[in-house]
Amino acid sequence: MNTALIQKEKLEDQHSNSVFWASVGLSIIITTTINALSPVLAFWMGDPRLIPALAVSSLGFPLAALGATHVSLLERKESFRTLTIIKTYTSFIGFLLAFFLALYGAGVYALIAQTLAITATSTLLFWRTEHWRPKKPSTKGIKEISSFSANVFLFNILNYIHRNADTAIIGRFIGQQDLGIYNVAYRIMLFPLQNLTFAINRALLPAYSRSQSNISDIYSHYILTLRGIALVTAPLMAAIWSIRESMVVLFLGENWLRAADIIQWLAPVGFLQSIISTSGTIFTACGRHDILRNMGIIGVPFLTSSFFIGLPRGIDGIAQAYCIANLIWIFPVMFFVVRVIGGNFKNILFAITLPTLISIFSFFSSREIIELTNFNEIVKATLTVIFGSSLFFIGVKIYLWNEFKLILKELSFR
Repeated sequence: MNTALIQKEKLEDQHSNSVFWASVGLSIIITTTINALSPVLAFWMGDPRLIPALAVSSLGFPLAALGATHVSLLERKESFRTLTIIKTYTSFIGFLLAFFLALYGAGVYALIAQTLAITATSTLLFWRTEHWRPKKPSTKGIKEISSFSANVFLFNILNYIHRNADTAIIGRFIGQQDLGIYNVAYRIMLFPLQNLTFAINRALLPAYSRSQSNISDIYSHYILTLRGIALVTAPLMAAIWSIRESMVVLFLGENWLRAADIIQWLAPVGFLQSIISTSGTIFTACGRHDILRNMGIIGVPFLTSSFFIGLPRGIDGIAQAYCIANLIWIFPVMFFVVRVIGGNFKNILFAITLPTLISIFSFFSSREIIELTNFNEIVKATLTVIFGSSLFFIGVKIYLWNEFKLILKELSFR
């Protein structure tokens, strides 16, 4: 709902006020629903400890809602430096709290406390930074953004289900040990989404929203954005794929080595989703929230069904099926992006294909060559990354140097 505040060309105070109270009210409903359903979820998962854990963690929804409008207003003003500082500071505070609680045996509540601390501290700082204040509860102005907000809200609910379905399925049908292994690989897959693509999308939304009347500008900039994301996430995921065994053993130990088999399939997913996730920014900025909604209605069941298809083969089968599903899903997503902003579908694919091919060749060939040596695993991983990065840079220098300089110029300008 708060996304509407960024997308709307002419924003009035009544819009911000109505969205604020609607968000707070909705968060209270969600919290109440989670608490009411927690016994059912605990029974389904076979673990009664979920009831108090869900009750405490659900408090994060109203805490986040209290600051969501302020975040949207800051993003509308493109105050991304301020938002980055707040995120960094609160993440550090949350980490320290979780670390000390874990030392004293808090278990899962250390992670819950971390999330709540980050959310509460962030909300407090958002209020201190953005001086807008809500007035008395009112629904005035909500009608103008209700259609947009309803579609975005439905998509977010569906996406939340999709993001957590694999965890629920593995925990229920396979077991907690395999779930832990899968989650380690999944977090690595989410790295480019959480730390790069999400930030880029949030930065582009206000800029694209102000260019709704000039679609050609959005198209040309979007091509550049896709190539920029591909130039970062493709080599990053290729590097992780190429040293997955050594990385797991080095940071987690040999007992977690099976996670490397999952990373083998989820690393490509991380790249694919870094590209797919940009579509939401386009649909939202151009006011085509109906397409965003429909993509959620179709895409979430399609992607979630892959978990059940792979289930008979365990977490390896789930990762494999999910990778294939994402490889298929990227084509209809990009097709509809082209329909919204115009341009050529081939140009969209070419923007991501060349960096991908250079990345695959660079790190796969480096891995195969280094594997012929007798060095220990740490040295092999280090050399693979060094040689792979060098080959990738050479490939970019030969084939993409002008585009690379243009992207750097754009970033320095912003």
